[in-house]
Amino acid sequence: MKPADLLFNLELTGEVVEFGADVYRRLATGESCDGIEHEILARITALTQSSFDMAIEKTGEVRPCSEDERLIYTGNHPTYETQWITIQAMTDLAANSAAIGKSELLWQPWYLPPFLAWPAKLSGKAMFVPRKNHEKAVQVIKDACQRIFRPDTGVVLFTDKHRPTQEAIKDDREKFSKIYPCHGIEEWLNHTCFPSSPGLTQILDGVPNARIVDFTSGLNQAKPHSATFYLHQEEIPRSVILDPANIVKAVESGKPVSERELMVRGWLLKRYEWKNKWLHARQEKE
Repeated sequence: MKPADLLFNLELTGEVVEFGADVYRRLATGESCDGIEHEILARITALTQSSFDMAIEKTGEVRPCSEDERLIYTGNHPTYETQWITIQAMTDLAANSAAIGKSELLWQPWYLPPFLAWPAKLSGKAMFVPRKNHEKAVQVIKDACQRIFRPDTGVVLFTDKHRPTQEAIKDDREKFSKIYPCHGIEEWLNHTCFPSSPGLTQILDGVPNARIVDFTSGLNQAKPHSATFYLHQEEIPRSVILDPANIVKAVESGKPVSERELMVRGWLLKRYEWKNKWLHARQEKE
């Protein structure tokens, strides 16, 4: 491990521990946890840039959330080192934000669950979904939408399930190019993993008046050292996502899927094709 990586991980651990301690203190004293994510995410973004000598290039203009609105932030998974930059850009659009994560984060020790996942859960900053149990995952999202989505609040959802490691991308390419053979997945799935539709569909159904902002982010090279991190934000009209022309079906038969989810799934296929082309162009630019 390079000294920069070691220093980053040590300082990041310190920030996570400080976050957890602050949440527990607020819960013990009855102080609100609203908006506490802004300061810590700004510090971690600055830490990321300084640790790796990284440049950040942002594009796209999105109107911030107003006091009577709600936002849904969607996006592809960035790499581990850069995910905090994207999350900060997302959460900057609203006074208060939360996230959707996998339930494993509550127990895996390398994610420091006593200082990150559990404080986030207890303070209402995150909902944790059991991805291997579809029915339970749907119920968790429905329940959390009622609790978390207050006015001037946004919720973060990375619509692909994995960070873009070469192994994960290869596995998804081999699997989903057979399930969706007419979408050119074997060609475009080079920079992200494959998107999943149930979570976004449930949130769209649970919060019908929310605006949707999609983020596309990635490095211009494999490693973050002396890299440029590209980040594009774009508001997506609900009508574009829930367009009957998007409806797509898989070759493999499985559990019945609603037409609304098939619309969302079709939009995600189109959007991730665009994301991969956009990210590829950023790398070619270099």
